[in-house]
Amino acid sequence: MPHSHQTPDHQVNPPVDPDVLVRQIADHFCAAMLEAALPNGLGTGLAGNRPIVVILQVPGADWVDYFEEYLRKAYPGALVVARHDDSSRGLAGWNSQTLMPFLHSRAVVGVSHNPESLLPGLLLETADHFVVLEKPDYPMVRDSIIDLTAAMPRRLKANDLAGLDAGQLLAALRPATSAGTMAKRISAIAARQQAALQIPDAPPIDALCLPPAVADWAQRVVVNLPKGDIAGLEHTLISGPPGTGKTLLARSLAASAHLPLVTTNAANWLQSGKGHLSDVLSAQADFFSELGRAAPAIGVIDELDSVPNRRDLRGDYDPWWISLTNALLTAIDQLVASGKPVLLIGITNHCERLDPALVRAGRLGLHLTLPPPQSAGQRLKMLQLHLPDPLNADELSVLLPYLGHQTQAELGQIAVRAKARAAEEGASLNTDHLRSVLAPPETRPEDLRRAVALHEAGHAVMAIHLGRPVHMVSIVPGEGHEGATDFDEAPGGFVTANVIEDNIRILLGGRAADMLAGCGANSGARADISRAAELIHDACFELFLYGPTRQWAGPGAEFKDRRRLVEERLGRLLDETLSILTPLRPALEAVAEALLARSVLTASDLEAVLGALHPAPDPGPKAPKGHQTAQDPSHS
Repeated sequence: MPHSHQTPDHQVNPPVDPDVLVRQIADHFCAAMLEAALPNGLGTGLAGNRPIVVILQVPGADWVDYFEEYLRKAYPGALVVARHDDSSRGLAGWNSQTLMPFLHSRAVVGVSHNPESLLPGLLLETADHFVVLEKPDYPMVRDSIIDLTAAMPRRLKANDLAGLDAGQLLAALRPATSAGTMAKRISAIAARQQAALQIPDAPPIDALCLPPAVADWAQRVVVNLPKGDIAGLEHTLISGPPGTGKTLLARSLAASAHLPLVTTNAANWLQSGKGHLSDVLSAQADFFSELGRAAPAIGVIDELDSVPNRRDLRGDYDPWWISLTNALLTAIDQLVASGKPVLLIGITNHCERLDPALVRAGRLGLHLTLPPPQSAGQRLKMLQLHLPDPLNADELSVLLPYLGHQTQAELGQIAVRAKARAAEEGASLNTDHLRSVLAPPETRPEDLRRAVALHEAGHAVMAIHLGRPVHMVSIVPGEGHEGATDFDEAPGGFVTANVIEDNIRILLGGRAADMLAGCGANSGARADISRAAELIHDACFELFLYGPTRQWAGPGAEFKDRRRLVEERLGRLLDETLSILTPLRPALEAVAEALLARSVLTASDLEAVLGALHPAPDPGPKAPKGHQTAQDPSHS
């Protein structure tokens, strides 16, 4: 029987352990990343095991284990403290007394993707160096591929490397037949990531109704950010009442700039995992990591007021909340320090609740306010954003009388409801569907309609008497109100006692009309009186428009004393409003009758109704444009 045999010349080399190969590639990247980031002389200090403390912030949680192993081999005398989650590993959970001997005897290196939250506080407080490591760049990856394949990866692109984490990079460099295959794998990973970062489908910036300051800022972002020019851009806080389109503005900004939009909600961070601090901070860190990978991009943190103001904390769980706020501040600082072409936008309805350190210069340093649409024309333009293209402005102009108070979000809901009605009929959306939503069939009793009409007539006639042009009066019910009056604000940029008192007289015009020509004082003026009392209180105790009356404004002033002063001034102004409207009762009744007949009166309708009276009410001095809306809740 023949015997098989092998000569030494034909011996087969044993296969390389894949774990060893992966470790060698990872070590290559760790060494290159450290060489690029460590200050001169620091590597020598670590190698010499001098008693120094170095904090290394790696570019992602999956790099922590690779760096821990590499550092133990590269600097065998040093103590390496590595953490990528909140579980205690090695010395990460030790106390100050346990760590102290090491700090005095050897080099100590802390490694984490989130050092502020995960590494022992003593290391952070006593660190000699804080080093931020960037992801492997094009030369590092190119050289690794050359070492593995002895060929130049000509298909490798620098842009494809920005979003790769450690696992993706090492998986792409697994054994291949050529350098081109490795580059192709990297390109495929980048393509899938880019597909996940879709540019939002939103209207262009030019289609929105924005205040001049906001519009100018938006145009600068659209022009400069796609080019990577962030020199003139500052991370921004956008505030305003609910439903004014703050999130839509961010989406339109990304769409106009053709950039990905990375979004998160600060309230959702608190629901991450089981609510443990580590879960919350990981969700926060994931957002910033994704934003950095997507650069150039726009990042949005909605409901930012869910992150507490540290000055307001007064409970047993303060350290938990303080850690959340501190981690956010640190993440923003690191984003700024990275110089990446990203714009971070914070959105809130309550900017007064934010921590001052969050909105200072260098963080969310630019503050923009987005108010509701200021006129029926603006509301019509916003409504068009939610409608099919065939409906143009000329067709929709018949809806102007019904657009007196809606926010952007409410206009969106109106469009949704109108589309649903058109679908039920199997017809294309038209103005009749929209009008049926804006002015639904009347179901209220006639005496309630008359009470609402007189009430709104009181607002309108008083505003015209005080020189405030009225653009629309409506008794069409809406969300939280039975009617509305849209009129101009007072002239000038400063608020005086006279301006505030005129605003209060207009608010009280509805109550005065109820008393003069209606069913008497009733609950329909609740919101008006509440707002009037608030204006008086602010005029007295916030703006001191009636002088520094110490007996009222001092820190020891009793609540009952303040209330008595507000009630006295409110009563005086109601008496004055009654005196003004008493001779104008014919105008009140004429406007009310017109409202009962048509439900909505425009400025020209009011002019015609009042012009028919002899004599017509004094219109007073004209005021510049700038709208205010009085809305009245249900008259019960």
